[in-house]
Amino acid sequence: MLRTNVPFRWTKACDAELTYIKEALSNPPILRPIDTSRRIFISCDASLFGFGWQILQKDDNGHFYVIQYGAKSTSPAQRNYPIDQLELLAVIYALKSIESVALNRPVTVLSDNTHVLKLHTWAMSSPRQKRMLAYLAQFDLRVQYVKGSRNAAPDCLSRLFMDATPEQRLMNCPTPISEADDFLFGITTRTKAKLKNPEVNVRTHTPSITTLPATQTAQLTQQQQQTADQTQPAHQQEPPEQQLQSSQQGGHASHSQNDPIDELGPLTDLLEDTNINGSDGQTGNVQNVPDITVNDYLADNEFKSMYLFQTTGELTGDDKVDQKRY
Repeated sequence: MLRTNVPFRWTKACDAELTYIKEALSNPPILRPIDTSRRIFISCDASLFGFGWQILQKDDNGHFYVIQYGAKSTSPAQRNYPIDQLELLAVIYALKSIESVALNRPVTVLSDNTHVLKLHTWAMSSPRQKRMLAYLAQFDLRVQYVKGSRNAAPDCLSRLFMDATPEQRLMNCPTPISEADDFLFGITTRTKAKLKNPEVNVRTHTPSITTLPATQTAQLTQQQQQTADQTQPAHQQEPPEQQLQSSQQGGHASHSQNDPIDELGPLTDLLEDTNINGSDGQTGNVQNVPDITVNDYLADNEFKSMYLFQTTGELTGDDKVDQKRY
């Protein structure tokens, strides 16, 4: 019916043939569940109207069978993207559909775009491209070239929305790539240690007074004992034995009252019952994790708009800024 000068007439025979094709494509042996022990192949394509892909695996005889068909329409903004970025987005959406399996298996990407073949040489020229390449860096990818004439199924799926209505395209638009990603630090309240002793600076781990417990002096070297006797308060509790051994093995020298405490020094007395202590009550090595607050986000030009959108749904009204949430 697609030949020149042949009238397009849809008959019952055509309808029966189409139904048979649909059933054949959506049942074994063509369509099968994914096998987590086999290599994954992704054949994909993109157009101005949408993204199309099929996920394949090989059976014991080396024949391809389909795991999944997929298609998404392009958003109005994506229709302005360069074609190589559209092709790369098709790869990303295909990977996201089987992300839990693809992260642990080698993946071969079949593409008819030559720029995608040189993915490892791409320069991160824009924030969007940085996010795309950062996501793809999680996978063990091998990119192979396939002729466009042999990439028929993804090409057909990518043009599925050519005749779709605006409402249908909107319903089939891809969700943001980073919808499951969290680029923000968790916000925590002040620790008990800061409430007990406001002079403790957890951000830099520099307390106002750096002292050693009295019960520790019997196991210190003579030089450490002399310094500790001059600066310790008698009422402080003894730190866990594990922390004491860590302090001795690290060869920490004595501290004066004006010196910042060593990063691996005993902080149990100053950071008691905080999240630096383990669940079993033992204190591990202090990590240089900043104490992020709400004001830190609101004062940051890059994260302020994202934070407000994530917490209150508020937009700035500037399209260039609001689009960063994608």
